[in-house]
Amino acid sequence: GQSIFTPEDVEATEPLPDQHPYAGWLYGEYALFAQDTERKTLRMAALQFGGMAVLAVLIAHAGRAFGGQGSFADALLVVAWVELLLVAFQVFYLLVMLVVPPLGMALGFLAFGLAFYLFLQMIRALHGFRSLFMVLLGSVATFMVVVMVLSIVLNALGLMPEVPQNDL
Repeated sequence: GQSIFTPEDVEATEPLPDQHPYAGWLYGEYALFAQDTERKTLRMAALQFGGMAVLAVLIAHAGRAFGGQGSFADALLVVAWVELLLVAFQVFYLLVMLVVPPLGMALGFLAFGLAFYLFLQMIRALHGFRSLFMVLLGSVATFMVVVMVLSIVLNALGLMPEVPQNDL
């Protein structure tokens, strides 16, 4: 991690006793035994499966909003298939990285592109759309709306990170 300290009164020429001086600290941390790994693993799994369910809801409802005919159950199946493909890609990627490391990055980009293409094709087939390009545009538009709504909700709840102001 990294910590950077700046006094509140940046105009002062002498160190102020009630303020931290200019300082920085870069540090690394390593633990042999992580605390409460079982709970963290369960939380991560719940987050992963919850994210997959939310994605399936978005695929089903956004697709229907654009005139598609897919159901939530079928959208969940699409998400599960894509996740399964991604796991298979990761296993293959790991094996390639062990044998030919320089090929790994190119293979990673190729796998991501192929998974995204297959994901769009499955959404197109799920909803009975004809144009893959329109599915791409609809996906981008849906993503933008979701990000905008989430940012408004998180901001209203006071959960947005503070952005430091630079007064020059």
